[in-house]
Amino acid sequence: MDGRRVGRVVAGVALVAAVLPGPAGAQEAAADFDVPGGHFFTQTGGGGGKGYAVTDADGVGFWTAFQQLGGVEVVGYPVSQRFVHGGFVTQAMQKAVFQWRPETKSVAFVNVFDDLAAAGKDEFLLSARQTPKATPFDDGGRPFEEVVRIRQGVLAGHPAMQAVYFGAKDPVLQYGLPTSQVADEGNAWVVRLQRAVIQEWKVDVPWAKAGQATVANGGDIAKEAGLFPAAALAPTDPGVAAPGAAAPAPAAPAPAAPAPAQPAPPAAGGAAAPTGGLVLQPNQIPPYDTPIAGPRPEAGKVNVLQTVRTRLGGDRIIGLIRNDTGGPVSSVKVAINGSDANGNTGPLLQADGVTYLTFMAPGEVLPFEAQASLVDPITYNVGTRWRPGMPAQAAYRDVQAQVTGTSRNNAGWLVVQGTVKNPTSAPRRNLSIVVGGYDAQGNLEDVGAGASDPPDLDPGQSAAFSVTLPANSAKATDFRVVVEAYDKSREPRNVDTPQGEGEARP
Repeated sequence: MDGRRVGRVVAGVALVAAVLPGPAGAQEAAADFDVPGGHFFTQTGGGGGKGYAVTDADGVGFWTAFQQLGGVEVVGYPVSQRFVHGGFVTQAMQKAVFQWRPETKSVAFVNVFDDLAAAGKDEFLLSARQTPKATPFDDGGRPFEEVVRIRQGVLAGHPAMQAVYFGAKDPVLQYGLPTSQVADEGNAWVVRLQRAVIQEWKVDVPWAKAGQATVANGGDIAKEAGLFPAAALAPTDPGVAAPGAAAPAPAAPAPAAPAPAQPAPPAAGGAAAPTGGLVLQPNQIPPYDTPIAGPRPEAGKVNVLQTVRTRLGGDRIIGLIRNDTGGPVSSVKVAINGSDANGNTGPLLQADGVTYLTFMAPGEVLPFEAQASLVDPITYNVGTRWRPGMPAQAAYRDVQAQVTGTSRNNAGWLVVQGTVKNPTSAPRRNLSIVVGGYDAQGNLEDVGAGASDPPDLDPGQSAAFSVTLPANSAKATDFRVVVEAYDKSREPRNVDTPQGEGEARP
């Protein structure tokens, strides 16, 4: 599993109306009670009536998801306020960590033990929590069902562990897949999962008898290990907003409605905008494997937010672009124009980049990649080309996706596995799947594209996918998937005569 963030199991949620709080006296007497748009819990607040609110405020449906997933019994009590983690609004519960994905308007579970590994907390986990380090699994190219069978097979021979794990209504959703073998940690057998740890005790301990299995909660351990910001962990009084509790304000223009004949695109999907990047000085050579900040975005353009120069058969430029035109655009291309140390350019220093997708919704951020044979030293400019409006053929972004694991192939490249599902009542054809690998600050580190197997999904049907990230994936701790589908065979795209353009030096 490479010790990095892998699969997310996404549960779709619908926003609910605000629930008015009860009388003040009832609030004081109850350990938890309704507040506008959600519920307030004092059980983990340390006393004094302080605690944490779980709400649907700002269009982030944490309270709806909390109830739909099974409430306290499944996800535990909240142990933090809202905060931003990996570029997304996040809130920690005892047994799960919620993360709001605006592109799907749904809650994903953070794989906290993979994040802890990426944050260098494995030694702490081993010494303080008897948690073994992640061990490699041969997931490469296997169907998701087989990956699940192999991973869950490590529990064989430990019936108490199996009883706890498979006793969950949805063990993959609640606990994730095993990321280690069952390890002998002295007084217990222990297995590491994506979101929890299961311990099968060899001897009696104050909280369990010999032969009994218990679960160590991922949210609690992540909080103890210092994975989350301290300000977000402080309990508050009811009705008091905690720092960072609100969703980040969108940086893009307000979405424009697409043409009625087209399926509605997401208001802001793909990836969150990065938090920074290296600002190049005049004539500075862009270093390799370093996120480089784009220029100041301009309204009315598809702006380059960030680029990264990677090595792969020459130079490979990847990056993030955002649609700031105010409406949907299609046939987006990225143009790379390089120049050598003497300022000379030529065909060998030019390349086109692609997003692998047909359209961009207003405000949407997508990764791109371009392959070129650039010389070293070199500078380069990055421009964008696009067509206003939606494509002639209907393209959809309503296929659900989840990442289930990662592995390394024989070349050492990172392979990201996952599944897609068609939740609609209509067929979805010729799926295009784009996976971006991001660091904890939301900077792009690598990108790859692929298709599902099979490439067409009937209503309710699922399929597996496998996408390779070939160059700079070592720093990636978060993997985000964008899926585009069609209702019939896709026609070739023509971008030879784009109607809009923008250009910026990285």
